[in-house]
Amino acid sequence: MGKLNILNKKEIKVILGLLDEQWGIREVLDFVFLMNDEDGIFVVSKDFSLIDEKMLRVNSLGLYFGELRNDELRLSIEGSQLLGRFANKGVIDVSDEQVKEYVAGNDLVYDSKDKGFFLLRNGSDFFGAAKLKNGRILNFFPKPRRVGVCQ
Repeated sequence: MGKLNILNKKEIKVILGLLDEQWGIREVLDFVFLMNDEDGIFVVSKDFSLIDEKMLRVNSLGLYFGELRNDELRLSIEGSQLLGRFANKGVIDVSDEQVKEYVAGNDLVYDSKDKGFFLLRNGSDFFGAAKLKNGRILNFFPKPRRVGVCQ
């Protein structure tokens, strides 16, 4: 996993700016943000600040929130479930059939000229962020969590 670094206010401001830019999310997030060597973002309770992190030896910490790469933020499934209800743009509603295809690991055809990361929603459930490119929703559903298509 590598070392987790606590993000400073300037680094957190970048994440909050991307949340607003990509999904219109402007909620106050009362978390400590951490980032690993692979640009993975994790969040923990503000109570974490009461602990002397130098005394910790951990392999992982907190909730995997997403990933920051190439000036884009891709929320994890849990990150999208945590914040999706606050999104007022950048959300794609998918049908039950499309959800089955997506969680099986397949890309989805989506007729749009838009591009970038969008949150996938089915009813009130969120399934993470997927990249829309060239009329396709590229699958980012984690391989260990994929399921076969139910008949």
